[in-house]
Amino acid sequence: MRSIGMSDIGIRYANLVVLAPPEKSEEGMDLIRYGGPIYWTVILISIRYYLVELLGCPPIDLGILLDSSGSLNLPGYDNEGSIETFVKELVGNFDINPGINGTHVGIVQFDSSAKLRYKFTQPQTPAAVEAAIESYKIGDGSTMLNRGIDMCDDELFQTSEGMRGPEYKKVLIIFTDGKQTQLNERQPINPKDNTQVLKDKNVTVFSIGAGTPDPIELYEMSSGYPFVGRLDLRDPAKAVPPIINQLCKVEVTVSLELC
Repeated sequence: MRSIGMSDIGIRYANLVVLAPPEKSEEGMDLIRYGGPIYWTVILISIRYYLVELLGCPPIDLGILLDSSGSLNLPGYDNEGSIETFVKELVGNFDINPGINGTHVGIVQFDSSAKLRYKFTQPQTPAAVEAAIESYKIGDGSTMLNRGIDMCDDELFQTSEGMRGPEYKKVLIIFTDGKQTQLNERQPINPKDNTQVLKDKNVTVFSIGAGTPDPIELYEMSSGYPFVGRLDLRDPAKAVPPIINQLCKVEVTVSLELC
């Protein structure tokens, strides 16, 4: 079980609210001090609800979908390098390892078609994932978001493809700089329909836009307003903290026995 580092904890019990920063014992355990000394009388506090900001992100199944359409291929701009930097900064917040306590990463890129760059079943080490990120290349095709999302569903978020059980959170981060390409005006493609298939499997979807994406499309693809962001390709690392702040929160109901 991965240890959780706690900042200030709001404990609600009946009408009593205690804000208690933890202290570390010699054994490294979190001890809650209420008032003066630690009470060695057993106190059972039922914690109804709280959010904990983790010092490190919990293990998840993390899918990353990267736009590689031709609109990103601008003379004088290293957008390829900026996108690689963004993804490296993002995955650097997770403990990537093949074990049960590790985050597993899968990567898909798309333009007119989708291409699988890395699967959950491939070696889950930081070096291997970094090499997969560096294999990302901008193409010259259109923006077929629907095909990229469908590949994430078919090739990543399936138990047969290495997706783990319900005890692991599933997350897909979509990056795009444009709007879904329409092939036939009479049969419009709406990528929100494609992400809905993933949401129905309890996959949390982030939509990250750069350039001139459609804000409505970004919102509709996502799991809600807190899961929509913007990537400045001149400062790609800046987009990472808001994503991590959302991913690295947990909601729990537990009982603590303080001795």
